[in-house]
Amino acid sequence: MAVERQENIRDLIRKELVKTREDIERGIWESIKDLKGLIIIEDNTGRIIILNKDKFKNMDKLILLMLGKFMAYLGGVIQSPEADIKTISDELGIKKTTISAPLGELVKRNILLKKETKYRFNEAFVKEEAQRILKTIQNE
Repeated sequence: MAVERQENIRDLIRKELVKTREDIERGIWESIKDLKGLIIIEDNTGRIIILNKDKFKNMDKLILLMLGKFMAYLGGVIQSPEADIKTISDELGIKKTTISAPLGELVKRNILLKKETKYRFNEAFVKEEAQRILKTIQNE
């Protein structure tokens, strides 16, 4: 009986908590439609345009920019999904001192990954963050 219960727990954990490569790719695929109303990726430049930018808080602008860079990279529009704080600041039009804390918070929450001075979106959170931001804007 204890073995059966242990197997049930293991199965539940694998079903609910473990993300496979397939899960992540499915989440990215499903998020493309959600992001369509939130960002545009310029073809020639790879610049990320956040639609209705004034409706978002700085944290969500930051997430949308980095999510856009990740999608632009997957789409072959840009060479790398990474950006440093100066690039992020310039592209969002927000001072580095203002986005420093949100960047740190997103790294702490593992939504952004940091390698040396560069940040990139963690693909495991694409679906969740796209849906969360979409719900935020729909609830206004």
